[in-house]
Amino acid sequence: MIRRDIDGNIVLIGFGIFKEIGARVGRSPHNNSSATTKDSGPYVSPEQALGQIQFNSDLYALGTICILALTGRSLAQLSALRASQSQEKWYDTKQANSSLIKILDKMVHVDSTKRYQSARDVLADLANLEIEKKGKEPVENEATPNASLPSPIPSNFKVPPQELELLETSLQSEILSPIPSSSMRRMRWMVVGGIMAAITIVAIVALFARVPQKVSSYYAISRGMNREKQGDFTEAANYYTRAINGQPDSGEAYYRRGLVYQRMGNREAALEDFTEAIQLGYELGDAYYQRGNLRFLVGDRQGAQADYTEAIKRNPNLAEAYVNRGSTKADLGDDKGAVEDYTKAIQMDPTLPGAYLNRCLSWSNIGDQKRAVADCTKAIDLRPTHTFAYQNRGLARRRQGDIDGAIDDYNIAINLDPEDADPYYNRGLARRDLQDNRGAIADFTAAIERNPDHALAYYDRGLAYRELGNIERAIADFQQSAQLCLDVGRQGCYNDAQYQLNQLSTLPAADKL
Repeated sequence: MIRRDIDGNIVLIGFGIFKEIGARVGRSPHNNSSATTKDSGPYVSPEQALGQIQFNSDLYALGTICILALTGRSLAQLSALRASQSQEKWYDTKQANSSLIKILDKMVHVDSTKRYQSARDVLADLANLEIEKKGKEPVENEATPNASLPSPIPSNFKVPPQELELLETSLQSEILSPIPSSSMRRMRWMVVGGIMAAITIVAIVALFARVPQKVSSYYAISRGMNREKQGDFTEAANYYTRAINGQPDSGEAYYRRGLVYQRMGNREAALEDFTEAIQLGYELGDAYYQRGNLRFLVGDRQGAQADYTEAIKRNPNLAEAYVNRGSTKADLGDDKGAVEDYTKAIQMDPTLPGAYLNRCLSWSNIGDQKRAVADCTKAIDLRPTHTFAYQNRGLARRRQGDIDGAIDDYNIAINLDPEDADPYYNRGLARRDLQDNRGAIADFTAAIERNPDHALAYYDRGLAYRELGNIERAIADFQQSAQLCLDVGRQGCYNDAQYQLNQLSTLPAADKL
């Protein structure tokens, strides 16, 4: 949930972006690159976790969000509570009345047939709850404590004409008291002269006060830019702050400080500065683009997409904005729309490796592995050391059935970055496809050594151990995978690991040795 800038309302983000994938892949927004794995946490209903999504599965997710907001529980706490066999309830009757608890309980019922079937049904019960609440509230009357307080004057309040006439007469009687005409003229000239002198003095003072402020602000921005070039971002931010203090309407100072905060990793401050620069109308194309990058990084895909669209409106030739908007569309499940944006960026600038790399992944997700391989190859031609390009081409080749070609790509990625866990993990998956479980175990182990929190590597290594008949080690890996998933509230992979543990628990004792 985020608070929207336009109207201050709380809105939900992220629905529809949760997809389980069999291998970690890299999508490279311009200026940003990360290998990500999506998981849905405790928001996914039991039937959706089994691949049997229903129309009311989203109501389960929404109910879960409401429960978290109401109780203050963390994702891990709620996941552990649901996974436990205890009778502990998610709610405390002090936190909400019984009617609201019943509504939320029905929204998150594990049996989809006993859950609300539509959002309209939920709204109807909530409306009844509101009526029930209003029925219990005391009716305000003259006896209420606030009755003695003066009521605010309505905006359409008008003075009755007769009272207005009396008011004008009263004012005239105060102003037009008897004064000799000559004295009146002198007084008038003295008043007018005094007012004109005061206005002139204020104008001169304001002029000379503003000029040094502007000069000082420009000087501070210049010094900040020099510090920025030297890599001293903290001092650069200090200079931009001085510029803002001297000239609060300096959109350039906010924009440049936002860039510095972004490089320092202070995303929240950078977001605020880019928003201020946008409100001041400074370099709107670039400001929207940079704010879009930050929103993408913090997971606000809808907000990022809206910012990239605004950036494109103001600068239709900004190819990077098309690339990054394509990435938001892909993450929201619209790979076809993403391909259109990547293609537009490539038409504008055929030398953008990120556009080819990301279009490669979207082609692969759509099912066109031939085009995917071609785009990843083009990305490699443009940047031969791009590890994501080799990993994504490996994924497309694996989906294509070219397991040996996929392994070759993962080998290159490992040589380029031996400390990255993901190429080892992906190569392990390819080796499992070849029934090389021992080789797969070696790769999964290498991935875990580089990333001890790699829950998927533990899970797939457990599968490989199970295939080799080493049930004891398989159980240990599934337990570790389940715990890691639970720690971060990833209900989907936790359920998968628990399913494997349950299957192993039914084996005869002799088979577990």
